[in-house]
Amino acid sequence: MNRDFRLLWIGQSLSGLGAEVSAVGFPLLVLATTGSAARAGLVALVASAPFVILQLPAGAYVDRWNRRAVMLVADAGRGLALGSIAIALALRHLVFAHILVVAAVEGSLFVLYRLAEGAALRLVVDEAQLPTAIALNQARGYGASLAGQPLGGWLFGVSSMLPFLADAVSYVASLVTVAAIRTPLRAPPPAAERHLIREIAAGLRAAWQHRFLRVTALLTTGSDFVLNGLFLVFIVIATEHGAGPAEVGLMLALGGAGGMLGALAAPALARRIRSVRLVVAGSIWSGVPVIVLASLTSEPILLGVLMGLALFAWPLFNAVVTARWMVGFPDALMGRVQAAVALLGWAPVPLAPWIGGLLTEHVGDTWTVLAFAALMLAIALAATAIRLDPPSASASALPSASASALPSAPAEPGLPVTPGALAESSLAAESSVAAGVRLVSGAEHGAGRAR
Repeated sequence: MNRDFRLLWIGQSLSGLGAEVSAVGFPLLVLATTGSAARAGLVALVASAPFVILQLPAGAYVDRWNRRAVMLVADAGRGLALGSIAIALALRHLVFAHILVVAAVEGSLFVLYRLAEGAALRLVVDEAQLPTAIALNQARGYGASLAGQPLGGWLFGVSSMLPFLADAVSYVASLVTVAAIRTPLRAPPPAAERHLIREIAAGLRAAWQHRFLRVTALLTTGSDFVLNGLFLVFIVIATEHGAGPAEVGLMLALGGAGGMLGALAAPALARRIRSVRLVVAGSIWSGVPVIVLASLTSEPILLGVLMGLALFAWPLFNAVVTARWMVGFPDALMGRVQAAVALLGWAPVPLAPWIGGLLTEHVGDTWTVLAFAALMLAIALAATAIRLDPPSASASALPSASASALPSAPAEPGLPVTPGALAESSLAAESSVAAGVRLVSGAEHGAGRAR
């Protein structure tokens, strides 16, 4: 891979590691300072809201603006926001409203950065190398997650300010690497007179009229809602039964190990399982018994193993599904289509951790987990009954490319903790606040950091 891709990859590896560190710190901080699972869920809601509110206009504007400038501003803003948490903790003047503001700022800037990086990737990497670049980004995300989650728990145990200071420094590192990229990252010239609403509408229409994409996006919306809600619930269960920050980090790391094993197995499984319907329905069905078993334990290690089992199937889902729908759109529409599908897939998901926190406080751990299990069962039944019409193009190219690229990627696997939509096929960056209250990045990371 060329110099500019390496710079982008290294910078995002560092900022991704920092984001995963603070991902553990945020829910632990809210629980430690307020004792409220509902407030921890509210932080998640505020952090996740920009994924719904800003997705469509951000996609259109990123196509207009200089992508390097967008990434630099986003890195600088996120670094300042996370650094302000560390400073407030050091001065003993942190209030809950401050956490909410940082959550909103970081979530908003992450949306802009994610879309700008996706557009930049096509400029810094030759088309023939895109599958390899996507696979390397996936490995980057898993590696950052598995290393960052236990590190975040350990750092929080040393000092509550350290996870946020580490994340702020990581954004500075990313800013430096983006600034060093030589490839021009200017926005393409307009093809016609620009009109924001019409540009957004074109992306929405293209995504909704593609039946395979529409159906799989709706199915993953439901499963993402369940898994993202369970992420906070698992943390609450573990902490309420005496688990310390290091144990919570280990629990999340075990979940990441399951996801990484699934990513390594996905290329071979994709070549052997020819039925798209079996992959889609089977991935969702695999989560039902695992969630039911999770209702029977409060042991962090066992919860982490169950989390890993739940995540194992999703890399296969993403490899098969994304390789099929991406061939159906021209390059000129890809950015807006990805933004549109991100909104379609993520609209209800920000409510999941908040609802999970409320249910935990009002009906208890066991009934909350069983409620999510019942919802996953309903989604699995729908996936089994529905008819899928995948495009005729072969999906073998992406899994094969991923298989060839993964051995050269960083060795550490990680926990995929990200927004759930079918859009971010080339990215592995993560909003750290939202990451801290999400179990999985649904189909958003079709070839990037996915579940």
